[in-house]
This record gives sequence, structure tokens and C-alpha cells, in this order.
Amino acid sequence: MANVVAWVLGSGFLGGGGGFAITPLLTPTLVLGALVFGVGISVIFALYPAGCASKLKPVDALRHE
Repeated sequence: MANVVAWVLGSGFLGGGGGFAITPLLTPTLVLGALVFGVGISVIFALYPAGCASKLKPVDALRHE
């Protein structure tokens, strides 16, 4: 079991002994793009159900399961 853990964490599955290293590059453009994307997806997935619910009568919305 210890050999498997060492392989996963060390030189095998997750890297360490590979031929290249991955260095993260975090730029303001990337952060802003991720923020805009996340807010956009949130707005889309919030407005659609709200729009559908606003077209219902309150009695029908409460009665429907």
C-alpha cells in the first residue's frame, strides 16, 4: 500500500518524475475572464427559472409539486 501511495504522490501518477513541469500562470485577464464567466453562468441559470416562475399564477406555483 505504501508503494502505491508513493507512486501516486511521487514519481508516478501525479507527476514528479515526468519529463516536464507545469507552472501555473495567473494573469489579471484570466482572473477577470473566469469571474465574468462565473457571473454570466450564474445569471443565466438564475434568470431562466425566475422567468418561468413569474409567468405562473401564485396558486398554481404553490399547488404544483
